Amino acid sequence: MSERVGNVSRSRYDELVAESRELISQVASAQFALGEKVLITEPMRPVGGTSGRGDDLYTVQESLQIYADDIGVGLGTVEDWRWVASRWPKTPSAFRTCCVGPGWVGMNSGW
Repeated sequence: MSERVGNVSRSRYDELVAESRELISQVASAQFALGEKVLITEPMRPVGGTSGRGDDLYTVQESLQIYADDIGVGLGTVEDWRWVASRWPKTPSAFRTCCVGPGWVGMNSGW
């Protein structure tokens, strides 16, 4: 095995990989929490559904756009977080057990 990976020693590379995995874990946990907050703001409903309160000021799309603008991310990102959170077990530990760790395929897997 080579003594260097890129511009760093193998031991420094291993440190960087370990630090990167920890950061990915933090990002994944934050995304799960953000998805939960979006769901609280705008729960999933049947297509064309309303809150049932009769006082909807905004459509779901409008509410999500306002939320996205207020937190500084794109609408598609908020929609993705919401959709994933709506289909996931309600405990963050279930998410971490499944999706963060040695077998995790990374951010391009949908989160």
